[in-house]
Amino acid sequence: MELFELDLFLGFYLLSAFLISWALIDISNNKLKFRKKALFILLIALVPVLGSIIYFQLKRRKILQRNYPINI
Repeated sequence: MELFELDLFLGFYLLSAFLISWALIDISNNKLKFRKKALFILLIALVPVLGSIIYFQLKRRKILQRNYPINI
C-alpha cells in the first residue's frame, strides 16, 4: 500500500511541476501587460497547481472568444 501512495504523490508532484513550468513559460512568452503577468505569476507562486489551472482556463476562454465572437 505504501508503494502505491508513493506513486500517487510522485505523479502529483511531476504533474504539478509540469503545469507550473508550462504556465510560467507561457506567461513569459505571452503579450500580456506587465500587471497581468505579475498577477498570474503571483497566483502561481502562492497556489501553484490551482494557479496554473486558472491561468489555462482563462487563456482558453480568451482564445474561444477571439475565434468565436458572440454576436448579440
